[in-house]
Amino acid sequence: MVRNFRGYAVSAGMSVCMLVASPAFVEGAERVVLISIDGLTATDAAELGTPRFDAPNLRALMLGGARADGVLPTTPSNTFPNHVTMVTGVSAATHGIYDNDRFSPDTDQHGLHYHYYSDIRSPTLFDATRDAGRTSMAIWWPVTTGAPVDHLLADVPGDVRERGKYVFASATRDIRRVLENPEKAAEVTDALRLEAAIAGLDGSPDFTAIHFTELDAAQHDFGAGSPEALAVLARTDRYLGQFLDELETRGLREGAAIVVVSDHGFSPLHTAIFPGRLFRAYGLLELDDRGNLESWDAYPWPGGGALAVYVNPESDGSETVRRTVDHVIDVLASNPESFVHAVYRGNEMTRWGGYPDAYALINLKDGYAFGGDLDSVLIRSGTQTKGIHGFVPDRSGTYGALILSGAGIEAGARLEAVRMEDIAPTIAKLLGFSLPTAEGRALTRALANDLQ
Repeated sequence: MVRNFRGYAVSAGMSVCMLVASPAFVEGAERVVLISIDGLTATDAAELGTPRFDAPNLRALMLGGARADGVLPTTPSNTFPNHVTMVTGVSAATHGIYDNDRFSPDTDQHGLHYHYYSDIRSPTLFDATRDAGRTSMAIWWPVTTGAPVDHLLADVPGDVRERGKYVFASATRDIRRVLENPEKAAEVTDALRLEAAIAGLDGSPDFTAIHFTELDAAQHDFGAGSPEALAVLARTDRYLGQFLDELETRGLREGAAIVVVSDHGFSPLHTAIFPGRLFRAYGLLELDDRGNLESWDAYPWPGGGALAVYVNPESDGSETVRRTVDHVIDVLASNPESFVHAVYRGNEMTRWGGYPDAYALINLKDGYAFGGDLDSVLIRSGTQTKGIHGFVPDRSGTYGALILSGAGIEAGARLEAVRMEDIAPTIAKLLGFSLPTAEGRALTRALANDLQ
């Protein structure tokens, strides 16, 4: 069977991601715990039961329930836009967190991550939980600084000055006790995130969202499926087990739905593409004598495996600029090395739900990634980074993983490919409220009969 998502045919037989449920048959859930294992690939999730993985807690969740064939990320398949999609049920184009970094090539905001909750343009599960008179916890969830969360450790990117002070000040009082001081808060590890999450359980939150990041870092450094990455996944699995044990000890496990999710897959990386000099050669941007951006009519904004091309709305002769951009894109797409997978423009871009203000999207083949150096050679082989994401999710290698276990879940259900936008309305339904702004749909086939 083939299903069509955003215009792309997806085979139900693709080994892309997993949805798992336990054999509980209760009406809804007293609480939901959403745990993100950043970068857990769909392929690895599908093979958790094999001896290659030391992941008994994830395996137990998998063997106890149902699964789906895939989860398609929003565009691009990067951390911040997809984590916001997980809690809003809408695409990046709708919720406004278009990538990890803000597009701002000619200001001092260049390269800064999103992190203020007020930047999100759509209602979230945190809003809905509070509106329902219930409590929430968010541990290192992207774009949660200032969020309406009762127990909070906000994800503060590393490019923020005096990061430790910022992390410490942004956390709620109960979490600050774990952080101890701004110096300790400057280096937040998965172990510290676990410690903070356990501390937050003192408040018995109804909705919890925890973000573990170290697997993603290992896969960037060593590649997906590498021994180093598998070792980190084993450690993350132990953290998951410790948290589940804490739920059990506190009497919070029964009646809880446990959702384990990842934001994207990974591609191996061997070659970087730097289109900046090509844009310069065609007069689309200029650098000053120190190599800083001086002016631009069109700008190549890299997201990883994809490139968003922006046309400056204040440029003179914008039609001429667009024709030049089209020619540059043709030059890239016709390169003898043939590294371009697809080019999207206009309505073709809309169906992927990302970069709404861009003129075009260029998606690379596996093994390649775009770089932002505006003065580099076009092609640079032999990259230090071994894994990459940030693609338009038009193929299975971009997909993340989703595991769902516990109260309100139908054991043994097998789903076809689902969308990242489906996660939030599913959680809302489990918690007994709605998220009417969601573009996705609750995964009712994975829910107990009373919730379908």
